[in-house]
Amino acid sequence: MIFQSRFNKHTFVVRPTRVAIDPVHGVRTPLPGLIAEFDRFTRLFDSEDAQQKHGWSDEERVAVEDWLLGNKAFGKDIFLAPGELQKLDEATVAKMRVKPAVKVRRCIDLRIVKGQVFQCDQEATAGRDYCKAHDPQEPRIVKGAVEQK
Repeated sequence: MIFQSRFNKHTFVVRPTRVAIDPVHGVRTPLPGLIAEFDRFTRLFDSEDAQQKHGWSDEERVAVEDWLLGNKAFGKDIFLAPGELQKLDEATVAKMRVKPAVKVRRCIDLRIVKGQVFQCDQEATAGRDYCKAHDPQEPRIVKGAVEQK
């Protein structure tokens, strides 16, 4: 998943680097953290590239993605890169702090009934402003013949 930031070199610490100390021998062992670091020039963060670069497991990569999707900066300072929204499934969208707005284009046909104006509640067809029932360009059957306008 590719994220885009408003800032250059934006960095998020998902899980800090820790040091484990062996109580018997006193040996310090570093436990690497999970850091999402956006590119300095493109302001992008590709979680799959970061997984290969840092040797993360799939669970760690998903944890970073989920953390970024649920972060309070998501929708303000960080966003999904263009084209990434189409690749998401419903479970991933449910984790997003700011849900994508889904706009439904309604048919623009208006009717006046008893002094009140009503708009058709059907969704407009792709590339048109009308639904199939109200589209003036749609062929219609009139008295057994096809009428085209």
